[in-house]
Amino acid sequence: MTSEIYSVSMAARSRYAEDELAAAIANGVTQYVVLGGRNPFSYSKARPGLRVFEADRCNEQPLSSVLQNMGFQAGEASCFSWLGVRLYETAQATMAALAFIGSLPPASSVVFDYAAERSSLDSTEPLAMDALASRVGPDGGTSRWCLDSGALHRMLRAAGFHQIQDLGPEQIDRLYSDGAAAGGFAHLVNARV
Repeated sequence: MTSEIYSVSMAARSRYAEDELAAAIANGVTQYVVLGGRNPFSYSKARPGLRVFEADRCNEQPLSSVLQNMGFQAGEASCFSWLGVRLYETAQATMAALAFIGSLPPASSVVFDYAAERSSLDSTEPLAMDALASRVGPDGGTSRWCLDSGALHRMLRAAGFHQIQDLGPEQIDRLYSDGAAAGGFAHLVNARV
């Protein structure tokens, strides 16, 4: 059951990211950045003129430096996908990355996922969260993945994002999982500059 929920959740977040990329391209985005390599973006779906960059964990150096070394142009509108990886980054690296993305030209955006704080979950959802934690490692990484939605939205606005779409579990299930539960505690966010 847990692996089924995990698979549905991964499919839903990948679909969400691809939908948001399509909308971003329609708004003039010319660069797509996959952070952490957790988005199964199909290069066959890449559109002419869209440059795609993959950046793995960026704790050692700022994201801006990593991307600049790859030929990324900070003056062009860009879409970022940061799925399933925030839990591996430090708070400082996460804030620095969001501040960089938030400083990019209008129409730039970032799509990422997070889990609601454990205290806000119903009685069965912590079990699913514990199952996910066992998949990502014994270090309890999900604690860095759990956020308060209000605090997250304030942080995003402070980083330069003006439009924030935050889909909760019920919205994700309704839009992307064809009636199957996508996990119960995951949120998907699209934040636009």
